[in-house]
Amino acid sequence: MDLIKYIYLTILLITINNSMYAQKFTGEVVYKYRATDMFNIDSLKQFGKPGEAETLYNINESLKEYQDSFEFNLVFNKDSSNYFWKEILGSENNYASIDYAKIFTASDSKFYTSLKDSVSLEELGSFDKGMIIKRILNEIGWKLSNESKQIGVYTCFKATAIKVNPKKRIVVEAWYTPQISNGFGPKYYAGLPGLILELTEGGITYYATSIKLNSKNEPKIKKPEKGKIITHEQLLNKYKEIDKSRRN
Repeated sequence: MDLIKYIYLTILLITINNSMYAQKFTGEVVYKYRATDMFNIDSLKQFGKPGEAETLYNINESLKEYQDSFEFNLVFNKDSSNYFWKEILGSENNYASIDYAKIFTASDSKFYTSLKDSVSLEELGSFDKGMIIKRILNEIGWKLSNESKQIGVYTCFKATAIKVNPKKRIVVEAWYTPQISNGFGPKYYAGLPGLILELTEGGITYYATSIKLNSKNEPKIKKPEKGKIITHEQLLNKYKEIDKSRRN
């Protein structure tokens, strides 16, 4: 093979490879979660009000109890996505326990994300029904890494971010694949150069169990149209005021 043909073939292969990695799909991902022991009851008993240690311990046990039952769906097209709690598989009617697991996995919320507008809208349920939290994707502050690992047939890369809560800072760790360049993921986490297949937030890890791409029927993405739009900071301030009034 002469030099010109070799150069042409090399450029062609690089172009094909890049186009595969840059390709955007429509699809559906099913996620499940697993929980670690976030709260240790023996250490919790050393501080806090009576009963708080037991409550936190029960939350931890609830998360572990339902980690095999909860499923979440992410449906997406090229520009936008919906993420929502799918169902409980074979669960018992322990509503208090289920509620703990739902709160800590945001199962009562429905999420809409637009990469085009760089925004995520979280439609709240339960006590905050009728309110929508608006988040700007650029504010997540992802830090990309060259660290990689294989998840199924996909090569994934690590990205991290810091989530700031009133009482602590939580490291968020995501593993995304450029092979599916739609930058969506669990909840409102999005904006990476590929689909998130695994995400750890605090002691909870969301992981993809199935991926379906380019089905015949393109998913219909719904954007919340009714509800009061607030920022996450405004919601936290609301909770602070409620907590303050209870103490007085």
